[in-house]
Amino acid sequence: MGNKFSIREHVDSTFKEHVFVPAPSQSFSFFGHSRELKYVPQLTKESVRVSRSSAYSFEITWRPGHILLTGDLGELTLVQKHAMPSFKEALEWVVDADYDYLMGKTCVKKEYDAEATYEYLIHTANREAIEHLLGHSEWSYQDQRYIRRNGVRPDIRRYRKECKEAALEYEAAFAEYTTGEQKEEEPRLEDFLPYKEEFGSVLRNPGWKDNTLSRADYSNVHHTVSRAWYVCGYETWVSFWVALRANGYYDPTANSDNPDAHPTFVLNPRNRQELKEEIRNLCDQQHEIVEFLRDAGFEDYYGSDIYPVRTKWQIDAIKHGCKMLLAKVTADEEMAARAGKAA
Repeated sequence: MGNKFSIREHVDSTFKEHVFVPAPSQSFSFFGHSRELKYVPQLTKESVRVSRSSAYSFEITWRPGHILLTGDLGELTLVQKHAMPSFKEALEWVVDADYDYLMGKTCVKKEYDAEATYEYLIHTANREAIEHLLGHSEWSYQDQRYIRRNGVRPDIRRYRKECKEAALEYEAAFAEYTTGEQKEEEPRLEDFLPYKEEFGSVLRNPGWKDNTLSRADYSNVHHTVSRAWYVCGYETWVSFWVALRANGYYDPTANSDNPDAHPTFVLNPRNRQELKEEIRNLCDQQHEIVEFLRDAGFEDYYGSDIYPVRTKWQIDAIKHGCKMLLAKVTADEEMAARAGKAA
């Protein structure tokens, strides 16, 4: 049986030829302070007493290739061998770099964030609807410039105006029908409204299950629908509605008279608010939101990961301290240069 492995002996044999030399480093403390002015009668002048404050005090230490933060804000180490060979170069590198780049030079990993996930999903859904309403710019390779695409807002305004005019015409026809001596067929509102039901609406794109369009207008008035459909620009909202039904939040076997059973549900602002609340609750648990995203058709997105909030304080503290140090180093160099010229 061989000898038992000893870490102590292994360390001794590995490091026995090591020597040590002083390593270049610089360390600085940063802290708040208050000044108290006091008049001294014996000296017939004012004196200043500086008191140190312990709130949010921290230390910054530089070593070649490293900047270390310690103190009340926790510990964070930036490692970049090529960018920080000297003290001044390290300061300049930190001051010019942005938050995400600096965090990439640490060992801190991003974490799932429920609020960021929720905001991303709602922003994605609303952006599509807003672009469809207001229009958006598209790059034209033929003209080599951005061309503004008109949204459907003018069409919606015109449609609502026509609906109001149609309602007045219907009321006049109905009044004539009720007072007239000759009994004709009772007028129907559907016969006066624009975009009659049998033709569908030119403002809508078919695409939900089949090409049959049922009547439902842009003023969010729910009519009885026999086929599901979607309004262009609300595709993501419809996918949310589908995913929530798949997870049991809405009954997929609901009868056709129930607006929850059709994608027209998402056209109503109050209904979209209900969807937002359900999505917000799902975002609290990452495994639940991942299942929801899969059912909603999101590929390669499993929620938003961000760095811990404390790291923003830490990076800002490092950048603030490095700005102060860089200003001092630059001022000292300029003073030394002027002194050299004077000599």
